[in-house]
Amino acid sequence: MKKTKNLLLSAFLLLSVLVLSGCRTVLVKNPLSKNGGGIKVPTVNTTANTAFKPIVLESAGSHSYYSNDFYKDKNLDAKSKKAVERDILKADKSLNDDVYITGFNSLYSTKDFRLFGCLILDGVVYEDYRMCAEDNGNGICWRAVDPTKTVPTFDLSGVAVPSEFYSFVYEKAEAHVNEIMMAGSNTPITGTYILMVDPSGELYYRFNICEYSHININAKTGHIMEEYYWNGVYID
Repeated sequence: MKKTKNLLLSAFLLLSVLVLSGCRTVLVKNPLSKNGGGIKVPTVNTTANTAFKPIVLESAGSHSYYSNDFYKDKNLDAKSKKAVERDILKADKSLNDDVYITGFNSLYSTKDFRLFGCLILDGVVYEDYRMCAEDNGNGICWRAVDPTKTVPTFDLSGVAVPSEFYSFVYEKAEAHVNEIMMAGSNTPITGTYILMVDPSGELYYRFNICEYSHININAKTGHIMEEYYWNGVYID
């Protein structure tokens, strides 16, 4: 009976390879192999319609926002996370405008702790207007890194829905997959996006692709404003 189950499993895996040929694959143990041999099985690949998701924002206080995966991979214990959350709320009291918090340093519960972010204008992220929150002697407060930076005006009318650009961005990612992925990677193409504005008032969607790449698409015309591909590997 056990041998029959193994035969059925092996046949199923091989059939999967045939049906989904052309997909990236991973190596799994062959249940019929006595010497540890394996079978290449396709990963769950993405499509243009399934690869991209919006960056979901969470709020703290009246003016502070951050992505819902803000604490991912930060390796914080419960005490440190509470310290960060506490200072986010404290710093929020110094704000009159909205801030998109992008990160923080590791000096939790000290006066050298800092938050980093940028301005949000009418729900649109203005990345060029960098901000920092730090203890100024009277508690942790936000300040502009460069207060001489101008704040652009823009018109939200005519902004396309991001799904109109999925196919184009996905095709660009596929064309540059060798620059986006490390050699031999089985990772499918995935990404997130958010609406942003540049100093001239041009609105664009930032499509973050995998870990290190991105494409900026004009939110009204669909033209590429910037594309950057990197797999995270430094070459001397």
